[in-house]
Amino acid sequence: MLRRSSFGVLQCRLRIQDIPGCIDVFQNIHGEPYAVNDDRPRIHFSFIDWRTSSPLSIVWHLNELASLHWRCWGDEWVVFDAGSGQTHQMDTLTAATLLAVEACAGCIDQLVSRIASELTVTNDHELSNAVRGVLERLATTGLIESTLQ
Repeated sequence: MLRRSSFGVLQCRLRIQDIPGCIDVFQNIHGEPYAVNDDRPRIHFSFIDWRTSSPLSIVWHLNELASLHWRCWGDEWVVFDAGSGQTHQMDTLTAATLLAVEACAGCIDQLVSRIASELTVTNDHELSNAVRGVLERLATTGLIESTLQ
């Protein structure tokens, strides 16, 4: 089923029989990951377990090969990943997101709740969208992965 939501987002409900390991489910209509401030139409996939008709959740977790070592100077964060040999510089929201995923895997709602509590900010739609964009960027670096559960 394909429909347009009130936010101008195309939504498609799929029934899946085999759940692949890592899926990039948030893409614009050109098939590219979208940025938080990207106002182009987007495709959002909702996955339904064909056996139970229950929605599946995207769970974000640290890449099993990642071994993170943190440093912080004021609002600037640097993390060295011994698994890949790469060093990443990040802002406070990105660091809080990666720290939340490193502490415990979770779906977007769980992670946003933890991040809002940690940063003492309002848990709202704006924060959720920002965290979603951060998760996608972190996934492209290979630090985190997503699975369906």
